Amino acid sequence: MTYGFLLETVWHPPLAFEEAPAGALPPELELQALWFSGAFGRDFRTTAGKSVRIVQFGEWNRGAGPDFNHAVVEIDGESRKGPLELDPRPADWEAHGHSENEAFREVVLHVVFQADARRIHTRTSDHREIPQVVISDMQLSDALARPQRDVAIAHPGRCVAPLKGLPTGAVERLMREAALFRSGAKTRRWLKMADAHGRDAALFLCTAET
Repeated sequence: MTYGFLLETVWHPPLAFEEAPAGALPPELELQALWFSGAFGRDFRTTAGKSVRIVQFGEWNRGAGPDFNHAVVEIDGESRKGPLELDPRPADWEAHGHSENEAFREVVLHVVFQADARRIHTRTSDHREIPQVVISDMQLSDALARPQRDVAIAHPGRCVAPLKGLPTGAVERLMREAALFRSGAKTRRWLKMADAHGRDAALFLCTAET
């Protein structure tokens, strides 16, 4: 048995676990913190298929207006500087009144975390379309360092069933593989933060988490 197989067995058995409720996302402030830390990386693709690279994440705005100011992004190689807005869903741009708000007229990128059933274009008050990036469920789960299915029905020892028939040596090998798996996940996350903000900042962030 491999660690990947164990994860599949634990998180995907029939009737053992419930799906996380549809639309369940971390609080918006946590999403902003993950984005600013570089946990999602800096290279993306817009819903229109254009390549996006975050050159500078900008200044985190805790007041009114866009979430980040003075960001610098490259879209298909073209450099753009301006505000950046994060929303849970594309429709929130209209729901929050950003399309009519002059403070959002210079936004250069709209980042969302759940795609709507129908495609929704992000437009400013002067009807300029803003490039949109959707952070996938996999990217979010990886940044949060948690399984995608994280709402378990009360059930004692969810690893008991797949492990109970294994000899001691096999369990020990599996635990070593699990340690390497988790270490690799943490390493990938650190490398993303280091790429976004530099080695020293990434070390500080990782130390602050422990």
